[in-house]
Amino acid sequence: MRARSSRSIEPEETADLVAYVASPLSAATNGAALRVEGGITPTIA
Repeated sequence: MRARSSRSIEPEETADLVAYVASPLSAATNGAALRVEGGITPTIA
């Protein structure tokens, strides 16, 4: 289990994700829910 971050996400971090999704690097990303929330939401892995 990953440790949760205790800090807020910076706008630049969201912009980095948007830039990735808009780039050719994400060509194989299909139907993914990409969360940028610092691990606040608990998930089951």
